[in-house]
Amino acid sequence: VWQGPPIDQALHDWRADPEVVDLVNELAPRRVPVEAAETTAVQFITADPAKRETRASLLFAGLFDTLNRERGEVIAGLERLTRRQREFVQAIEADAAKLRKLQKDPDADPAAVQDLTNRVTWQTRIFEERRRTVRYACEVPVLIEKRLFVLGRAMQGAMQQDTSD
Repeated sequence: VWQGPPIDQALHDWRADPEVVDLVNELAPRRVPVEAAETTAVQFITADPAKRETRASLLFAGLFDTLNRERGEVIAGLERLTRRQREFVQAIEADAAKLRKLQKDPDADPAAVQDLTNRVTWQTRIFEERRRTVRYACEVPVLIEKRLFVLGRAMQGAMQQDTSD
């Protein structure tokens, strides 16, 4: 993702530069088109040729820190959703077992059978809808990584531009 100078120190220092903080807050959100973010990042880095490397390191460190934290939050949310889905499956299975038992009982209340049938059907629909949503949500961490990669490459290119440009 980053072939520039080490960012170990920049990971601690980027928050001390208000201009970098503002720029990270502007460029990190996925609603900002990556092309626009690239252009803005390159302009920031090339604005002061004497400080290109420092500005690039700080900006990349800020984006890395911010996007990595966002990615972690998304993954944690997916893990929570997965746990809830497992619990939901157990509830559906328990209700389905009750339903099968009721359906075999000739003395079972038809209204109770219908209510339980409706509940299992509804729970199954909810489960399937969530499952489809999880597929899309699983793409979000990849999109975050791609964004960081694209921005990192653009910043490296800006850092290496000939200063006579």
